[in-house]
Amino acid sequence: TVILAEGRGGIAFFLLGDGTVEYSVNGERVGAGVPGDYFGEIALIDDRPRAATVTAATDVIVYGMTFWEFGALLDSYPAIADELRQVMRKRQTAVGR
Repeated sequence: TVILAEGRGGIAFFLLGDGTVEYSVNGERVGAGVPGDYFGEIALIDDRPRAATVTAATDVIVYGMTFWEFGALLDSYPAIADELRQVMRKRQTAVGR
């Protein structure tokens, strides 16, 4: 099951609670996620389309946060915003973006 589709608009941030997911860019697998990992931040922070497709590899539990909740969180906790930007840059570098 596709959770997020590359190139689509982003309206939420997600945290993987249980199960595993796979990340792909242009149809090529670029990584996997396990409980505690998160995704969806790039589209919300940079206000652009989703950078990757996220597909459930097993049964998953995913927690979501809308873009307005996500924005309020980052406004309240700038250190979280800084950490997310660092991770975002690493992810983009890893996939050649």
